Amino acid sequence: MYSFYVYSYAKTYSVVFPHDEALAGRDFRKSAIHDDLLDLGCVFQERHSFERVGWFDIGTNDVKIKAYDYYGGYENGMWRLGNTQEGDVSGHDSHPYAEIIERECTFGWPASHEIVAAECNLARQGVAIFDQSYFGKFYLYGADADRAIDYICGARMDNRTVGDVVYTPLCNKKGIITIR
Repeated sequence: MYSFYVYSYAKTYSVVFPHDEALAGRDFRKSAIHDDLLDLGCVFQERHSFERVGWFDIGTNDVKIKAYDYYGGYENGMWRLGNTQEGDVSGHDSHPYAEIIERECTFGWPASHEIVAAECNLARQGVAIFDQSYFGKFYLYGADADRAIDYICGARMDNRTVGDVVYTPLCNKKGIITIR
């Protein structure tokens, strides 16, 4: 996709902050409850081209990611200055999501730190629903499926019942996690 390349090029000589979120190449994969979460003020993060919940900015009513126009590039491939082959191109007058993400660009505590801390305390003291749609899912079948999954996973799998959900690393033949 074009927007990935524009973002990559635009960030080549930029400082990369720990909580920086790309605005290019977004909204490709969403969970079934994405729009409901958006209406509640969810600030999404992108992981493996999947929009996942970051935190909730209750005071903001429009945290939707708009068409890419960040760092001078536009969704249709035009540039903010100069190229007007398709007519006049203007950027967004306001982009609340981009403004929120800019506040996260720090090597210290991000602006959302207190919000996330409050959400963690609420989840600890009450009830929380976690949308894990972006996590990988594997279906193993066959006579040796139980033995194979127990061999691959870091957690014990032989004591699970149908419908259980397990958060565990998958290991290679040396028993370690390979990150590429």
